[in-house]
Parts: sequence; structure tokens; C-alpha cells
Amino acid sequence: MQVLPPYSQEAEEATLGSLLIDPRAIVLVATDLNADDFYLVKNGWIYSIMLRLGDRADLLTVATELDNQGQLAEVGGGAYLAQLTAVVPTALNVVAYAKIVKGHAMRRRMIGACSVIAKNAYDLEIESGDLAELAQSEFLKAAGLQSNATPTIQGVSVAFLEQFWREVDLDGELPGIPSSIENLDRLTGGWRPGQIIATAGPTGSGKTTLMLNFAYRAAQKGKRVAFFSLEMSEVEIMRKFTELASGVNLSHQNVHRLTEDERARVAKAAATITELPLTILYMPGATVNRLATESQRLKFIGGLDMIIVDYLQIMTTESTRSSTRAAELGVITRRLKQIAGELGVSIFIGSQLNRESIGYDGKPLVPQLHHLKESGSIEQDSDLVIMLMVLEDEPECKDVVRLYIRKQREGPTGDITVQFIRSLSRFQEVDLQEYSL
Repeated sequence: MQVLPPYSQEAEEATLGSLLIDPRAIVLVATDLNADDFYLVKNGWIYSIMLRLGDRADLLTVATELDNQGQLAEVGGGAYLAQLTAVVPTALNVVAYAKIVKGHAMRRRMIGACSVIAKNAYDLEIESGDLAELAQSEFLKAAGLQSNATPTIQGVSVAFLEQFWREVDLDGELPGIPSSIENLDRLTGGWRPGQIIATAGPTGSGKTTLMLNFAYRAAQKGKRVAFFSLEMSEVEIMRKFTELASGVNLSHQNVHRLTEDERARVAKAAATITELPLTILYMPGATVNRLATESQRLKFIGGLDMIIVDYLQIMTTESTRSSTRAAELGVITRRLKQIAGELGVSIFIGSQLNRESIGYDGKPLVPQLHHLKESGSIEQDSDLVIMLMVLEDEPECKDVVRLYIRKQREGPTGDITVQFIRSLSRFQEVDLQEYSL
């Protein structure tokens, strides 16, 4: 007995019927539901026309378009369209019907993805190191997180208007995820899905701590954050988060001097952090494929909004095709950019500077884009580049740091001055009158 792929004829017809009853409801499903999500080809044809027509899609206009394309008779004529309007009494449940259609489509694509993965595994021409990435790509497409379908101009227009009205409703609030530094937010507007943000600076400038501050603020705002550390253990990263949250110096030299009040603050801060949507993973020697797979898993099980990679120069690829380290980093940054787009997340990458960033006197120069270490692809693939430079050391380990926005695709460049309190793993606004820079 032939087993049909999973689909629901009733849900497909109810979705189309709802849209024929109230064409304005197309805006409720257009950004999530595609024509190829319909199992019955004729239903996909009808929905495709509805997307093009928008709120003009009624019985007459849809029938006319089908006839112009020579498809009216194949779908069953006007009688089938009329039948669709009799399936449901109103359009109130169109979103629920569309979700059923989308869910069955994902199941069919998962079945297809398994077949492609099995075929690739048997193909000895494909490098073993590429199999995981290819498998992940197939599952992303099956889950709807990556699509090869060409978007219609109507679908793009609906998506733009939804984003436009969301930003209008913000009434001056940040459209993106806040950084915890107001002056930086004024320049960037916050972190957006799909962005790659490179945070670069010389050793000891605080780039890891800066990204840690960004992660903590995002998690406080309810954003789901994954902090991938390629150098420091989970416990050390947690120590820094707790230091930031408690305002207590948790250096190994200082912990035995803590008062009872400070110990209580540390315990409370640690408990608070455990309630945040924050994941810390220590991944020494991680490949970009492994990071992609773990990010995909986190996206599936609970969602994901922001990824921190600390730091880029330690990451590798599994492929042996790259002839130089710079070429390998190019592969990594392009893959990270792809991940950001597929998962709809902001990705921060920590990066070192090259030797040219140090002057003849041994002091760091004002950082420029060409000081990014090893690969111009960091500059090319990043949407935003933040470069750090320590300007003045204070006796209490409160450094004054200049943050240079050297590149921003959708905004201005510039610089701001912040205070880096090393003992508390904290970056904060600085009163410029307090320092002579």
C-alpha cells in the first residue's frame, strides 16, 4: 500500500477559502506561508495568485488570473473556487489553518532532507568534513529557517510594511537589542537580526568583557543569548557575568576578603543569572560547522536572538581546501554571515588586531580597519565593526576606553568614550568632564 506524504486537504482548502472570503487576511499569513507549502499543486497555484493580487483576490480576479495562465480548468474551474468559500464560514481562523499547512510541509521536507543526507553520505566525492554542514543546511531548509524559494515582491512588501509599522510604533525606542551603553545605541540603533558585529582590539583592551556586557544586557531584556567561548571555561565566563551583575570584585586574589554582604550579593546575582535566557558553552578548538550545528539546536529547542563568538582567530574549519589561514578565516566569516541570516540572529565575533596596530614606540595606534588581524573578510562580511583603544589607566583599574565605530552598513560611523571597570567586568557611560583626554 502506498503511503502518502503528510498533508491536510481540509486545512489547505480552509486556508484558501478564508482568503477568498476576506482577501485582507492575506497579510496575516503571507510572511510565513509559501505557495510550495501546499501539497496539492492546484492549491499552490491558487495561493500564488492570491499573494500577487493581495487584497484584490476575490473569486472573479483569481479565476481570471488562473484562466490567463491556462490553469483554470486544471484546478477544477470556477466551481472549485466557489467550493472553497463554502468550506469555512469566516476568515477568523486563517492563521490556525495556515499553521497546519506549514507544519505538514515541514514534515514532508524533513522526509526529503533525510533522503538527501543519506545520498550525500554515500557520495565519496564529498569531503567528510562537509557532510555535517550539508546535513544542517538540508534540515534548515526543511524547518523553514533557510529557503531556496524566490520571494515574491508582494511577500517582500508585506514583510517591509510589518517592519515599518513596528518601528513607527516604537515611538523613539530602539528598533534593535540595546547594548547597555546609551551613546553606542544612539549610533547603532541596537543589534539587528542577521547582523555580524566584529569587536576588535589589542590584548587587554576588554573586547571579551564588552561582548559579555552586550550579552548580559540582551538577556536582561528577554533576548535569548548563546555565549560560545573558545578560550575561557564556562565557570570563568560565569564568574565574569556574576561580577558584572553583583558589582563585586571576584578575582581569585580578592574572594577570601569578601564581607558577608558581598557574599550574599554574589549568591543573589548568580541565582538571578540562572533565570536569564542565557547559554554559556566552552568549545575549545571548535569548528564553524560545530558552532552552526549547536546554534541550530538552540534555535529549535527554545529560540535564539544573539550569538557571541570569543574569539574568531581560534576558530577553524573542517575542510582542508583553504591554502592559507586568511583564506580559512574568510570561509568562517562567510559561514557565520550565513548562520546569522538563516537563524535571524545577531552574531558578535571577537577579533584581534595585527602587528601594524602597534607603533614604533611600542604604544597602540588609533585602530583602523586594516589593523584587523589576518583577514580582510572580517571587514567585508561584518555589518558593524567596533574597535577598542585604551586611552588612560586610572589607579583603581578604571580604564577610559574609546570605542570606534569603523564600519556600519545601515548607520553612521563615529566614536564614543566609555569607562572600563576591570575589577567588575563592567563597561559604563563616562563623564567626560572627569577626564582630560
